[in-house]
Amino acid sequence: MIQVEEYAVAMACWVAALLVIVAKVIIWKGWATGRKFMLCLVAVAVCGLAIVWTTAKRADRPWSALPRRPSVPSV
Repeated sequence: MIQVEEYAVAMACWVAALLVIVAKVIIWKGWATGRKFMLCLVAVAVCGLAIVWTTAKRADRPWSALPRRPSVPSV
């Protein structure tokens, strides 16, 4: 199974990216409010798609990006 910690980190990265994008869009000067709103909606849609894609590609197959320590045989 996918490691829970890795999945949680991936989700946190997507949400952090969403927050950064939305914050940057909000502080842009000279952009109409409607355009800012549309860009925020696009950011939310892309974040949602990334989360869905991560979940779909997971498919409960065993994998891990984190190295595992070899187990030491008990004597």
